[in-house]
Amino acid sequence: MIEALKRRYKRRFLRRLVEHLERPDGARQATRASSSLLTSGRANLMDVATIIREEWAAMTQEHIVRCWIKAECLPAGAAAQLRAPHADYHQPDTPAMAADVQSMAGALMRSSLHATLLPSAQATEVAEGVAGWLNAERDMHGIEDIVDLALSGQDDDA
Repeated sequence: MIEALKRRYKRRFLRRLVEHLERPDGARQATRASSSLLTSGRANLMDVATIIREEWAAMTQEHIVRCWIKAECLPAGAAAQLRAPHADYHQPDTPAMAADVQSMAGALMRSSLHATLLPSAQATEVAEGVAGWLNAERDMHGIEDIVDLALSGQDDDA
């Protein structure tokens, strides 16, 4: 459930960040008291809580079923009954994941962020990057690299 919620949160967060970047400079002005992801480009705890609450409320029965299947804690018979109509639950190229990746990649390609940070990146490369970002928690090599870096005491700014 947490992984599914994180993916939904990341999609919404990126969408709001891109919306902020695409606003005219005058619309970006905000006081500290009214500072938020949409007004200043900086997320605050209220932004995070609001996005998580809204995305949790939008979770469907299918999301919950897929999470139970993935947890592998149900008796074999019950798991088989749930798995039958949801056989693609663990694949990164499921229709739901593909739709999320395409939506986010499209938003990035249309934004000024793409022109600034990724000017020569093709749509397929942006989509691959988005998919990697969405699946970062499952990338064991990436996790090992981050742990090794943290344990070595080095940081990226060095």
